[in-house]
Amino acid sequence: MLRERRRPTQVQIRRTLGPVEEVLAPSGPLVLPRASLLATARQIVHHIDARGYVPHAVRAHRVDCGPGEVLLALAQAIAADRLPDQVTVEPTGGVPKCAGMGCFANPGAGSALAQPPDYDPSRIRMQARQQSWSYRPAVAAAE
Repeated sequence: MLRERRRPTQVQIRRTLGPVEEVLAPSGPLVLPRASLLATARQIVHHIDARGYVPHAVRAHRVDCGPGEVLLALAQAIAADRLPDQVTVEPTGGVPKCAGMGCFANPGAGSALAQPPDYDPSRIRMQARQQSWSYRPAVAAAE
């Protein structure tokens, strides 16, 4: 596919966890040349293979960014008839739009009795927000 600059005939679906640290988001548009795009896509795949979750940051063409920008650029490149020489994407904000849903935005412990008076849930809330990356809505099974 890469040598011939064409789309893949199949794409493997992977069920992975979201990042476990706050995702980096660039401050402006990101321009990814083809070589950098493919290298960062490999970085993400290798990280998932080794750790089982999406990385919180990748280096793309000497720019640190979150995985969302790379995956969005890769999706745009694959959607084209041929892999373009470069792809430009806007910052994603670090998490998918579904991160605004209550289960991700305001998670809580099952019982207030389990929380000491000085309990700070900020780390758990951040990690819940990051898991919006692994959100998959329920779909009715085919009959």
